[in-house]
Amino acid sequence: MGYIVSQTQTTGTKLTVEEIDRLLDAYYGAALRRDTEGVLATYAENAEHYAVGRANNPIQGKEALRSHYSTTFENNPPERITPVHRLYAPDYVVDEAVVDYRAIGKPFGLEGRNRVAHVRILHVLEFRDGLIVRDSAWFDQVAFQEQLR
Repeated sequence: MGYIVSQTQTTGTKLTVEEIDRLLDAYYGAALRRDTEGVLATYAENAEHYAVGRANNPIQGKEALRSHYSTTFENNPPERITPVHRLYAPDYVVDEAVVDYRAIGKPFGLEGRNRVAHVRILHVLEFRDGLIVRDSAWFDQVAFQEQLR
């Protein structure tokens, strides 16, 4: 079986570790502020976002991302992000973190009742011209749901 080469693989500007860290600090900082536009500022115009387990994959473009993040921030905004491990390359990063989400509404059809769920998330982020062009996210939905039962 062969590997599929990402359609977003680039020959553009490569990022340093420091530049990747600054971009992810901006992304996570905006997420913690529930700042949808701040999160979107870290993505390229036609960025793709895959989330394992989500029915409508991938979503593409800033309008679709705006809807996704607005809904996330309304129903289960992040309150704390604890880095676990990060693997760097010039045009991508693998980022693992534990995120404390505040379950406000009915995330995944469960009553949030304003509880906090601690969830491991893994992002594989690809970059072009200093922005995210592809985000593949693995969110431990089972752990999230078990904490809200």
